[in-house]
Amino acid sequence: MSKKLRSWQIPYSVAQTIVQKENGLQHIRNMLFVNDPGVKRTSVSLLRNLSRNSSMQNEIAKELMADLVRALPDHVPDSNIAMETSASICYILNNLICNSSANAKMLLQHGGIRKLVDISNSDR
Repeated sequence: MSKKLRSWQIPYSVAQTIVQKENGLQHIRNMLFVNDPGVKRTSVSLLRNLSRNSSMQNEIAKELMADLVRALPDHVPDSNIAMETSASICYILNNLICNSSANAKMLLQHGGIRKLVDISNSDR
């Protein structure tokens, strides 16, 4: 019995091609730190979709956890696009740590919990 894909799901074969065969995570990493907020939002959106695929989560965490934490702001962003991007990064991090204590430990080691607390405290 085949599963029906939801509109936001990336099929496994497409995700595998992006991540493994096309060296996609390195390309996405480069896009995380460009000055164009639209490009950054697009790269984060792609990662958000990829992170929903449980078979890709450990590889994404291993390759990009430090970069995702670094891409988080120190406080609640002022612009809508930056706020949307930051929320998507939080969503990615949640996907990566939900079922993996090793990924959660990695988030902690890279200072991700501290950054999330700082963002939360700045929103008061």
